Amino acid sequence: MARFLNHVALARKPSAIREMTKLLQESPPTLISLAGGLPNPDVFPFKGITISLKDGHSWTFEGKALNTALQYSATEGALEMIAERAKYRILAERHPFEPLAFGTTGVFGPSTLKIIEEMAED
Repeated sequence: MARFLNHVALARKPSAIREMTKLLQESPPTLISLAGGLPNPDVFPFKGITISLKDGHSWTFEGKALNTALQYSATEGALEMIAERAKYRILAERHPFEPLAFGTTGVFGPSTLKIIEEMAED
């Protein structure tokens, strides 16, 4: 990515607050931090939060999901989400997808067999 940045951008130092947030995310829950942005989830006054959408659906956040949602996180996102995204990225890199569209008749016949044979050759 550095090849896309000029000398001014490359000389920038990372934000101290963002770097501290990364460090605090990886620290044990017993650490007492006086830094802002990472409150102790045990003192949150909420048991759950339900968000109602205009289309009639609703989302309920409780327990760990609620505690994560109420925390500030590193710029890259919550650690659990980063790990989950990495799984899908690895899957996408291992199994490249090429869109495929074809038409066939409504019954199994020569055209269906030909399509299956063509797909098997690749």
